[in-house]
Amino acid sequence: MHSTYILHIYIYRYMYIYLFIMAQFMFIYSNISTSQSSFFPIFTRLLFFTSRWINTISLSWSFFPLYLSRPFPFTLLNTIFFFSPA
Repeated sequence: MHSTYILHIYIYRYMYIYLFIMAQFMFIYSNISTSQSSFFPIFTRLLFFTSRWINTISLSWSFFPLYLSRPFPFTLLNTIFFFSPA
């Protein structure tokens, strides 16, 4: 059950980031045809995205004592893949 939860974190972390980046591009391309400048909403959305990315990093550090109860190679591999930049 714990390993399926780790796979759930792996899959949905990258899926969330991919869907958020696709939403950024959809928002940018939908505002290209307008005459008003769309820099400020794009800037606020990118700032929101980086703040959510920092929050997911700090949330992943809160899972770190959970890896210490595992065997050493499993712990080492999971810390390498889990803390790798997305």
